[in-house]
Amino acid sequence: MTFDSSICSNHLKQIKMAKLKYVRTKEYNSIIIFPTLINHSEFKNLDIISAGFCYVNTTTVECFGESVSLKLKSLPEDSEIATKHVFGEEY
Repeated sequence: MTFDSSICSNHLKQIKMAKLKYVRTKEYNSIIIFPTLINHSEFKNLDIISAGFCYVNTTTVECFGESVSLKLKSLPEDSEIATKHVFGEEY
């Protein structure tokens, strides 16, 4: 029996991890990812410019949605910034 690693790799790319939350700070343009049991509002003392939910896949981070408690939405560039933070500058 042979093992086709390309099939395994393609399958892993489609698997999504647990839904997480995130905030993006103005200082350093940083993304902070945390579990859903923590409220976005716990970060209200930081200078937050966007917030929402995310999935960390095997090669990317997908940001979406909004934080009701902070009254902020995710921004289109959040996914790219989060992916760079998690996987390095080049992905």
